[in-house]
Amino acid sequence: MRLTLSLLAALLATPVAAQLSVTKPTPLELPVTMAPHQGAVLVAFRRPDGWSAGKSGTIAFARYDPARHDMIARPKDAKKNGDTNTYWIQVSSKDRKATLEYRLMLVSAGDYVLYGAAPGPGGMVMNSFCYNSITLRVNAGEVVYFGDVTPYIGARTAAGGYYFGMPWSWHPDEAKAALASQPALQAAFKPGELKGGASYSCSGQMMTAYDLPDLPRLPPLTSEEKAKIAAEALVAPPRQAGPNTAQTPILVPVR
Repeated sequence: MRLTLSLLAALLATPVAAQLSVTKPTPLELPVTMAPHQGAVLVAFRRPDGWSAGKSGTIAFARYDPARHDMIARPKDAKKNGDTNTYWIQVSSKDRKATLEYRLMLVSAGDYVLYGAAPGPGGMVMNSFCYNSITLRVNAGEVVYFGDVTPYIGARTAAGGYYFGMPWSWHPDEAKAALASQPALQAAFKPGELKGGASYSCSGQMMTAYDLPDLPRLPPLTSEEKAKIAAEALVAPPRQAGPNTAQTPILVPVR
């Protein structure tokens, strides 16, 4: 039996159940309703020039504990035990011909860290910004704007080299205007209160950093806090991250 468009819209307007890993955006063309425990992350893919035109990309976020400067690992039996937290967010562009496209990701409330970002097709993030990254807080009922990212693959630089990366830019007024067809979401819109200086246990094929110097920084850990965390790590089970723990490398502490 085919669903009518009105019935489909009604189904999509129903609050979405919590997902441990969020990889599919919520369409902005149809009514969106957040569950009481949910907020949303809004990311834009911006292609302002010929070097970014036609390019795709993916960024990922992981659940984060700012007090410990580390990711919060997804418990092994999270799904079985009815865990309602989101531990992994993966945001991929869709229309690489678009000058600007917005992706709305419904997630559980909490703190998140930018885990990695990669230009190109495939929808995978193989790098890790574990040495320095960006955090944002999502409260229930909020639509938190992270910013815009631009995919560059082999863009020529002024020095004559080539650049591969996903630079960040900030356009909150445009992002809020993009929600005009969703009054409730537009009313819940909030520019993200981003903070730098976020580190975490490293994994991935490329371990690096993503720094925005003008952002406020997370308070650094004291030597006592570092010692306590290191002691706890000696008795903790191996930690894994990402949407599929069975295929993710065990994290190696960098402290």
